[in-house]
Amino acid sequence: MEKKESDYLELIKNLKIKNLRITSLNAWIAEDFSPPAEIRTKDKAELITGEGNGFKVLHLYQIRGKKEGEKEVKFKIDVTFEITYESNLQITPEEFEIFRKANLYLHTWPYLRELVQEVTLKMGLPPLILSPYLIKP
Repeated sequence: MEKKESDYLELIKNLKIKNLRITSLNAWIAEDFSPPAEIRTKDKAELITGEGNGFKVLHLYQIRGKKEGEKEVKFKIDVTFEITYESNLQITPEEFEIFRKANLYLHTWPYLRELVQEVTLKMGLPPLILSPYLIKP
């Protein structure tokens, strides 16, 4: 096993989620919007290294909906999750890139799914149910 891979596996073994919370939430819908819609999801993750045992990640999701065949966005949901991790090992930028692709979605996607379903319902839309996050080998 390569040193980098063994270091990453050691980091994952020692990692614990200490807290997961929403730090920002914004939703908007056009007055003339009604389903069906094309849905686009984008995300961005930022590593915030801290002092001591652990680190934080800000994970921003942007959900956009528009009428099929149209260009104008008719509804949006933006949410930022802050996840605090506890670990006796510090994460490197290279390890974070692997972590972001392999592990981070497993921690935030279920919360995003619940939030989007609830918010779209409160927007007067049928609840939007995002697909479960699938791990592709």
